Amino acid sequence: IELTTEPDRVTVFLDGRKVGETKAKPDATTNISDPLAVDPIPAGEHELRLVRKGYAESKQQVQIEQGKTLSLSVKLKRRFIPDCLVVTVRGAEYRGMLDSSTDDALRLETAPGVMHTFPMKDVKYHSVIREDGSLE
Repeated sequence: IELTTEPDRVTVFLDGRKVGETKAKPDATTNISDPLAVDPIPAGEHELRLVRKGYAESKQQVQIEQGKTLSLSVKLKRRFIPDCLVVTVRGAEYRGMLDSSTDDALRLETAPGVMHTFPMKDVKYHSVIREDGSLE
């Protein structure tokens, strides 16, 4: 199998056994991985499972033919998991996924595809939301 994924850094399992992780392309401007070669694989049907934190798992059956390379390109669907709490000086609270942070502003995705930029002068504090829901 020759596999590319979007995003990169996806852990690849074949028939329940870890066989590698996709890597970023050198000087990448996208988050599509370099091809990962998974071989040798006996001919027949196999289960391919792709996992990356923050993304929905992909699981599919693949048919391998003797002496042939199966080229696959898989795009994982990102899960919306809030990882940041922003409290403004006015007391408003926003939970979402931190997109970027500079000395001047925080950019937070508050719902899938909905971005808000908070000037730092308007931010009372911000905190990381741990996986268990508690704040750091």
